[in-house]
Amino acid sequence: MAAKPKEEVDEESDYYSITDQEREIMKKRRDYILHYKPPVWTSPSPDPVSGIPTTIPKVLHANIVFFGPIGSGKSSLIGSLCRAVNQLSSFPERVLQTLRVNHPDSHGTQNWLETPGNPSKTIIYQDTRGDTDMSNQERMKHDFSLRGIYKDEAPMGDVPFYSKHWWTSQRFFWERSLSDVPHTVVFVFDGSSEPFLDQESLSFFKTIFEDCTKYGYEPIIVITHLDLICRTAQREGKNWEIEVHHKKDKVLQAFEDLHLTRKSIYFVTNFNRGGDRGSIPLWQSSDRGFDKVNKTMIDLSRDLLSIANRFIDRHYGHKRCCLI
Repeated sequence: MAAKPKEEVDEESDYYSITDQEREIMKKRRDYILHYKPPVWTSPSPDPVSGIPTTIPKVLHANIVFFGPIGSGKSSLIGSLCRAVNQLSSFPERVLQTLRVNHPDSHGTQNWLETPGNPSKTIIYQDTRGDTDMSNQERMKHDFSLRGIYKDEAPMGDVPFYSKHWWTSQRFFWERSLSDVPHTVVFVFDGSSEPFLDQESLSFFKTIFEDCTKYGYEPIIVITHLDLICRTAQREGKNWEIEVHHKKDKVLQAFEDLHLTRKSIYFVTNFNRGGDRGSIPLWQSSDRGFDKVNKTMIDLSRDLLSIANRFIDRHYGHKRCCLI
């Protein structure tokens, strides 16, 4: 078999390789995520006995909500974040069964990790669906059961939720404590779909996005199924990196009136359901590709927590909140 041209090998090497410095940063970020503690309030006066300033957690846990159409890759994204942080090569079969959402009337992601993890449950990833074609049964049930605990297998209780009641749901409105509202909102879309979003769906999600910013959130967009974009490009003999850039430009154009920046949009490749590697063809048997997916997920996790921390710090004390 003829050797690859030197330029192509160098290009792949530059893209897939993780430097020692990046590995060290990734290790520190993973450790931060695994031992994450929410922001605390520190008393201006030290304890009269110990002389140590008193600290109180501002919230019980960081709540990160994933919102998007069915099939957009929300469950797989949560699973990929979990695998990267916990360094799992694959999911146990029992967990895989709860990850897949096969029907619009299903309850979404449930118990998706069975390793012990952090017993303090300081990060909760909540998976729900918002779409313009929700069934009447869904509307009557009025519950997308936001389930999913980060780093342990205990389920978060059923939570009433309905996309049109995003800001009036008792669970996610200011009548409850700051611990009970979303701290980061992540919009998840399938990047491989064409067109990206029809006008009705785009208008729907723009309304929700604008509501997020109105209530003080820093919503971000995650575009999944990067692997499908790459496969299509390779099948058509196109440069997949150029195609990814074109897709990102289309996303920015679709949401241009929301004044998004490129830093607000993440393109990701989820891990395969049962496989132990990333799903881009070039990554199927590549440890470097596996590291690349891990790094992307670790970086995304860290950014989600940073956004949550900023929201918590901004709103602590302005609304009724839980003082432990």
